[in-house]
Amino acid sequence: MSKPKIMIVEDEVLVAMSLRLDLLDFGYEVAELCSTGEMAVKTIKQVKPDLVMMDISLSGELDGIETAKRIKDILDVPIIFMSGYSDQSMQEKALAVDQTHYFLKPFNVDELQKTLKLAILKKH
Repeated sequence: MSKPKIMIVEDEVLVAMSLRLDLLDFGYEVAELCSTGEMAVKTIKQVKPDLVMMDISLSGELDGIETAKRIKDILDVPIIFMSGYSDQSMQEKALAVDQTHYFLKPFNVDELQKTLKLAILKKH
């Protein structure tokens, strides 16, 4: 069985690289690192990840929520949102797009690992 592929959409380089290392330690393949929503939408069809981890606040014209909506129109893939802000209305908007999960940065690594396993199991 091949490793599940995860796409990271995060515009903060240090956060993206740290998350990438965590995912590799968990045994996942990091299929793509995207720094903008536009890049994620453009590459999602070619990458075909099993899951997307996405920041809500992104550089560029598309925020994470709009990016997720566009990705969902292209590919049915679970999306786990990340944010540095605890805004209740933003969490509700994010979870309306995908019910998987919403993490506040910095997140608990054990909780992240459990959520990833559940999201990938639900997809398959």
